[in-house]
Amino acid sequence: SGRTATPSASGSASPSPDRPGGRHGVGPWFGFGFGGMGVHGETTVKDQDTGKWVVRIWQRGTVEKVTGDQVTLKSDDGATWTWTVNSDTTVFRDGTKGSGADVLKQGETALLAGTRSADGTRTATRAISGTFDRKGPGDGHDRFRGPGDRDWRNHAPSPSPPGSGATT
Repeated sequence: SGRTATPSASGSASPSPDRPGGRHGVGPWFGFGFGGMGVHGETTVKDQDTGKWVVRIWQRGTVEKVTGDQVTLKSDDGATWTWTVNSDTTVFRDGTKGSGADVLKQGETALLAGTRSADGTRTATRAISGTFDRKGPGDGHDRFRGPGDRDWRNHAPSPSPPGSGATT
């Protein structure tokens, strides 16, 4: 046949799938709920307030050690990272909100999310820990119900920017 398909852009915006973590959705923890398969990752984004590039990171695993404001977390794949978890870090543990490393306990499962600086320092801005056996509807891969009574299903997906040509 010798013909190739040529993509065409649409001028109309179309909404993202009606679920958290959809293509443009605002799913919990960057779309990586505890029911997902990921254990750690990073992405480089431009900070909307400062205009500077920032490395955002996250890790899910077991709390190995807590010393002062330093928390060592080990993922199932063996990656072991030490994080700064200070009084500015919001920590949700079994439905209660606190701050700082002393809220996290050795041996429990946790998810930390924050930034990595140029010198490699990992600083958590958010953490959740405790019992993660409560999930939303389905097999746990499409929605996440974290510790406590918070229901993440109320997050609405964001529409594609007008005129972007993005479709989902």
